[in-house]
Amino acid sequence: MTSNIPQTIDLGIVVNVNWLKDHLQAGVIRVLDARPLDEYEDGHIPGAISIEMNAIREEREGVDGLIVGPESFATYVGQLGITRETPVVIYDDYHGMLAARIAWSFEYYGHTNVAILDGGWSAWEANGFSSENRSAVPSVATYEPVINDALIATHDWLHQQASNDKVALLDVRALVEYERGYILGAVLWGWENGTSDENFFLATDAIRSELAQRGITPDKEIVTYCQSGVRAAHTYYLLKKLGFERVRMYDGSWAEWSVLEAK
Repeated sequence: MTSNIPQTIDLGIVVNVNWLKDHLQAGVIRVLDARPLDEYEDGHIPGAISIEMNAIREEREGVDGLIVGPESFATYVGQLGITRETPVVIYDDYHGMLAARIAWSFEYYGHTNVAILDGGWSAWEANGFSSENRSAVPSVATYEPVINDALIATHDWLHQQASNDKVALLDVRALVEYERGYILGAVLWGWENGTSDENFFLATDAIRSELAQRGITPDKEIVTYCQSGVRAAHTYYLLKKLGFERVRMYDGSWAEWSVLEAK
């Protein structure tokens, strides 16, 4: 039987479980499970491949959690059978936080067709969709990374923009973390405010209003950060869903800033 699923799929930022179920059989989409390996082995979406977030992060100059270089990234995701043209859907069971960090990494290296599964594994299970516990073994592919510098904020870049009132810093950590220290000028808005069990990304008018009250508006370039660039990735995608066009994530986040500013 010939599939009526198009071979070219524009995923957008987020897809839901019903959409993914309807598109799985075509074999066009690469589904990545960002949960810990033991959870993946207990059961996962059919055909999904386990991806380890920390396999595409590394320590540099005393700062942990930074994105790996292009060659390391290309080697790892190529082993997962992914090229830069492969449509990729990523899921977890942590409100999309791990999936968002991985999706941002793909985007940083030029992948324009990557999405996060809304509701993640819990939503898939809740709908009674089929699962499997055997590990998928993909054919190795060649991934050709193309760095997109517009997605990342660095320590140097932030210093260069310090007097730019069209750049706003959004600290998405907890209040107790913020009170211990933050980047000058950053406003606090906890990442968890933008998620729920049913919807990983609450792109609502109420959220838009909350952010606007803090000076986070679409006419500015927004930089999200947290402790090590995981929670910040979630808010990065929330802002994208809200229609913000210029958003960066500070990869090193507070872990890097606090080290470099102390030198």
